[in-house]
Amino acid sequence: MPPRLVQRNSNWATRWERPKELPAEALYGIDTSRFLEDFPSSRKTIGEVPELVSAMAIVKQAAARTNVEIGALGADHGQAIFDAAEEVRAGKHKADLLADVLAGTGGTVINMNFNEVIANLAAVRSGQPRCANWRNRRPPPADG
Repeated sequence: MPPRLVQRNSNWATRWERPKELPAEALYGIDTSRFLEDFPSSRKTIGEVPELVSAMAIVKQAAARTNVEIGALGADHGQAIFDAAEEVRAGKHKADLLADVLAGTGGTVINMNFNEVIANLAAVRSGQPRCANWRNRRPPPADG
């Protein structure tokens, strides 16, 4: 089914795209899945490069801590993200880090893939369901 254009006013339109099914156990999300379909691959994923996995996970942990410190993220949610990133850093979820190491997107798809996996792990740790499209979820308020 091709995208359906919806005219909002004379200046712009939006499009609706059919939702995509993902395996229930997948930690990656819809954006990673679409990338894998749309772009050629070098056949080497980011999950196969432990140094990259470790470095990206450390960056995500630093971001979680910083956002807790400035009050932009509640402590419980920040800890869930930190712990999820630690699992990723330890190599436990490399099968869900599917972005191509040579993705020509300036790193966007790599960052997105890490975000989806860590966000879904953090959601599960917090007793929430995995979410295929994190853009529709509001960040939790800071504790207190």
